[in-house]
Amino acid sequence: MLAWTLVAIGALVWVIAIWFWLRGPWLVRLWLCLLMPVWALIPAPVENHAQAYAPAIFAAFYELFIAPNGNPGAAIALLVLGTALLTLAVALAYVARRFLAKMVGRD
Repeated sequence: MLAWTLVAIGALVWVIAIWFWLRGPWLVRLWLCLLMPVWALIPAPVENHAQAYAPAIFAAFYELFIAPNGNPGAAIALLVLGTALLTLAVALAYVARRFLAKMVGRD
């Protein structure tokens, strides 16, 4: 549990650092700020360890580059799914913001 807490704190630090470091459209900043927490907080199963989970980004890296005969398929699939859902959520936020701006009369 302590490891997941440290990962969550690291993800929060990432969000704050990227938000204040980047300049540009809020949409890009929002997407980049939330990408690392999504990748870091998605639990992926660890091979050869029943009922053990690790952050998907670490599991994919380990299985892809370090583990002999590793199979990063599950972790990479979770990363792709998380990225797709994040992209959809940010796109919906953009559409909602545009819609609300038109309702209020600011555009």
